[in-house]
Amino acid sequence: MEIAIAHQWDGDDIDHASVKMWLKEGEDGMKIEIKASYFHDPKPTGESGQSMWQLWDYEVVEAFFLNSDSGEYLELEFGPHGQYLALLFKGCRNLWKKDLSLKYSSKIHGNEWQGNAVIPWDYFPEKLNKFNMYAIHGTDPNRVYESLQPVPKDKYTTPDFHRLEYFRDIKPEDVFPNGNWKKCVSSIWNQK
Repeated sequence: MEIAIAHQWDGDDIDHASVKMWLKEGEDGMKIEIKASYFHDPKPTGESGQSMWQLWDYEVVEAFFLNSDSGEYLELEFGPHGQYLALLFKGCRNLWKKDLSLKYSSKIHGNEWQGNAVIPWDYFPEKLNKFNMYAIHGTDPNRVYESLQPVPKDKYTTPDFHRLEYFRDIKPEDVFPNGNWKKCVSSIWNQK
């Protein structure tokens, strides 16, 4: 599945090449490939290849995967310098687990960067049926927030990526025909 983030959070067009992401089925997890413009924002202090709290404060691409029936969702963040963040939520903004590890690498080539990640199937909530993708760059007051599925411009004045009601539908059986997505039945989500 190929995805292009072509709008700002409120639906306005962007003025640069769209972030592109590819979701692919792997035996051990979903493979995510990213191709994005590099805006030369300040580099995070976190170590490349490691989880970094508050990565959203830097140049980043994000992916959210939701079970809209239970409200459980996975938030993933990827930076051009090799840092990542994987979070699990039980209900809107109700952070349940953080600092999950995954395989992630990135490379910067001039004004573009590429990232590759493998997300274990058991990080995804059961009955996955919604998703959204985001990109953030720039520094205040010129911070830019982009979204695959924007929110209604006349309804909100600030970006918020946890507006779950605006996520797009996804049918895992259509995206991952080999059936590995069925491994989303997870002991992680069943923990107390």
